[in-house]
Amino acid sequence: LMLTDFAATYVGRPFAEGARDLDADGGLDCWGLVRQVYARERGIVLPRFSMVATGDAESIGRAICSEQVSTRWSRVNKRTPQVFDVVTMRRRGSKLESHCGVIAPGRRLLHCERQSGVVCVMLEHPAIVSRICGIWRYGEPA
Repeated sequence: LMLTDFAATYVGRPFAEGARDLDADGGLDCWGLVRQVYARERGIVLPRFSMVATGDAESIGRAICSEQVSTRWSRVNKRTPQVFDVVTMRRRGSKLESHCGVIAPGRRLLHCERQSGVVCVMLEHPAIVSRICGIWRYGEPA
């Protein structure tokens, strides 16, 4: 699959535990990837969530959900995602919502896992679709 959009900038970067700095050019964790995409592609600085360890039960997904009270995040229909929506997921073999990625053009998911580093796969891929917990859209506070 030839990538010609923003996703190509990130694909191939390695996974690095807890790496969430906006200026990092090396490895990233899943939330670090989402933060960089939002900062570099949209000019939006998302919180670091440094209190949430990569893969911790107090997951990034739960942190996003808790931010819903600020009205910045709203849950959207899984069938109608838009580019830059954030997908919260379970890790392979887990019931915990503890992984995330961002929607790229062409109904693809850009995400970063320990086993693969940053990859971009079809949202409907069997290894992805069964793990999706929610899709969230970021907006300015009401």
